Amino acid sequence: MAPRSATTERRALIREAAIRAIDERGFDAVRYSDVADGAGVAVGTVQYYFASRDALLGAAFLETNRAAIANARRIAAEAGDDPWDRLEALVAELAGATWAVWLDFWAAARLHAELRAVLEAAYEAWRGPVVEAIEDGLRSGVFASPFTASELAAALVAMVDGLGLQRELGLPWLQPARARQLVLGMLSLALGRALVVVRPRPGESLGAPPGPAPASPSDGRRSRSLQPRQPVTPFQGRTPSVLSRRFVRDIGRGW
Repeated sequence: MAPRSATTERRALIREAAIRAIDERGFDAVRYSDVADGAGVAVGTVQYYFASRDALLGAAFLETNRAAIANARRIAAEAGDDPWDRLEALVAELAGATWAVWLDFWAAARLHAELRAVLEAAYEAWRGPVVEAIEDGLRSGVFASPFTASELAAALVAMVDGLGLQRELGLPWLQPARARQLVLGMLSLALGRALVVVRPRPGESLGAPPGPAPASPSDGRRSRSLQPRQPVTPFQGRTPSVLSRRFVRDIGRGW
């Protein structure tokens, strides 16, 4: 058996190759052989460290998420002790993120309990620094809200999710600066502050605000680019099992 340091390095090498493969091919199209080629190892080596494809891709997703959260925490710490300044820094980091990998992972997690557990762990990690900043503001009297810090953090992350999804789909009006304004504006009201309108940074564009769909030249009716769909309930009332929680723990080893 390889020494622990070599094992950790090999796992990290394979995870990084999986992250690149997801970025290049999309979550559903990644194969063991793609990751093996990217890492410069045999397919059997990848299977030794990650017994299933879900374990491999789940570990890659968690590693991407871990690095992003570590960066967000660093940025929030650099913003100083003021709770609102920390929230502004966190929202700016979230609103500017790329959501392509998240889109792929959401779709996959809908059908796989183990990946839903990974997604739950990722969201919990993102809510953490937001909860900390809000709790500090509530304790110090800077914020006042009928909602708990956990509820507000969950709502904030959900709003960023929705805006990120729309931006990833290419809606022209939704630029990162506008998403940041919307999230911080809603959050400021929920925290009992005066409405905050954050100015765009130098060189940023807010984009044109959304408006009514253009009239069709053929019949004068408003055209619709998106057709209504039947509602989907991804979790179908189920919660991650003990096995799923163990799955998250196991694939997280070696960080």
